[in-house]
Amino acid sequence: MKLPSTSIRNFSRTERGFTLIEIMVAAAVMGLIMGVGTWMSFSALADSSFNAETDLIVALLQKARARSMSNMFQSAHGLYFDTSRYVLFRGTTYNPADPSNEAYPQNTSVSRSGPPAGTVVFQQLSGMVDAAQAGTIALSQDTRSATITINTQGSIDW
Repeated sequence: MKLPSTSIRNFSRTERGFTLIEIMVAAAVMGLIMGVGTWMSFSALADSSFNAETDLIVALLQKARARSMSNMFQSAHGLYFDTSRYVLFRGTTYNPADPSNEAYPQNTSVSRSGPPAGTVVFQQLSGMVDAAQAGTIALSQDTRSATITINTQGSIDW
């Protein structure tokens, strides 16, 4: 029994694979795509960090106002802005020794100015804010900025 014959093909120069130039071009394109992707992810991370800080401040202000309006613990509630943290507290003034204080860390990469008095206290049942405590809280980080406004009626706009 005779096996079918197989012919040996002569491979031409174009069928041997990729040239060094083609491999270098492909690697350069992949490097460029990865570089742009990395740059975009760092930008998205910074945006996310800034938005999270803004959302945290608004949420804490809303929480203090809601607690005051619902007369939780039969007390007014407020938010104290420390240099490295935010503190939710009970009462009309901030007492750092009060064990019921709730501290939340501040993102130190975000710059903050305001509120004017350093403390925002929402009045019991009405949720209103004294005129000295009403105002704006300005946040900034690199090219991003946001403003949170609190009026005397206790409304929080951002």
